[in-house]
Amino acid sequence: MAKREPLYEARIRAMHSEDLDAVMAIEHASFPSPWSATTLSNLLARENACLLAAVDGTDRVLGYAAVWFAGGNGELGSLAVAPSERREGLGGLLLTAVLDEARARGITHLFLEVRQSNWTAQRLYQRRGFEAVGRRRNYYKKPVEDAIVMRRLLAR
Repeated sequence: MAKREPLYEARIRAMHSEDLDAVMAIEHASFPSPWSATTLSNLLARENACLLAAVDGTDRVLGYAAVWFAGGNGELGSLAVAPSERREGLGGLLLTAVLDEARARGITHLFLEVRQSNWTAQRLYQRRGFEAVGRRRNYYKKPVEDAIVMRRLLAR
């Protein structure tokens, strides 16, 4: 399926606590075992975490990403786009912003886990320079499935 042209201008900004309801709706629509609002709220308060929102011209949240950093490494914990907004390039826009933030913080390795059956996400990450470096057996629940561990080197 060809990528559609966006019907609006999207931008990336820092996520705010006021965004949590919209983010939780995306979380529940995207994942069988969604994070809790408390988890996201706690991440918002952490200095070593960065939560980003993709928004339209009216500041409506279309997608989000959550990443945290420690000791030169980063972990992309979640990236999701509202089902009605998928295939508009928002996932790539969010991933670019995550990579930019990681570079700005001097991060050398960015890691993530992705369901082995989520080929769409894996292709996005591969196109952005991530490579599969491992597998976590039975990592996901509902349904039980392995995670593919992917890594992107940001500096050598």
